[in-house]
Amino acid sequence: MKFQRESEKGKDADLQKFASQSLPTLKEHLQLAESMAQQVKTSDKSSQTGGTDGRKKGNMFLIGHDIFLWSPKGFLTGSAGTPGSILFGTHFERTDVSCTTAARCSSINGGQFHRDRILLREWDLFYFVAPRMSVGAHVLWYDASNLRTGRNQAAHNLNVCSTSDINNGNCRPGIHGDWVDVILTYRYQF
Repeated sequence: MKFQRESEKGKDADLQKFASQSLPTLKEHLQLAESMAQQVKTSDKSSQTGGTDGRKKGNMFLIGHDIFLWSPKGFLTGSAGTPGSILFGTHFERTDVSCTTAARCSSINGGQFHRDRILLREWDLFYFVAPRMSVGAHVLWYDASNLRTGRNQAAHNLNVCSTSDINNGNCRPGIHGDWVDVILTYRYQF
């Protein structure tokens, strides 16, 4: 460890003093990180039925396009540094996750399902009021399969399944749902 070496054999007195003072804290943080890593590794294995890891896999891709539509200089000439510029963006994201050994993955998601697909379509519009300072909005449209269907879980919270449907057992496990989020944003880029 470089701090250990510097604290013992350093040629610069100020640097050696700094390394000596910092070393106990760094060692403590390293022990905590190693301990947490071991706990996560242990809990992941013990959470699987029979202590055997299921085959988990996931794929994700994102396609995004941003374009400055307008600025005081004219059409398609804006930039983050030009006040009065208008930025339009569109993004598409798909995430697929699955656990292909169902018997070994029963603890995942309350045992309700072992694969999921989430689509996100996003549109952004920003107006730059000053260099690197903008106000704007994001519209995000989500579409998800295999929502959990218990009380206060995704299908219930998104009103895909009503409370009475859940109480009567009429909310089908693995149901899908979609929803829209609109976010108004003020941002400054440093």
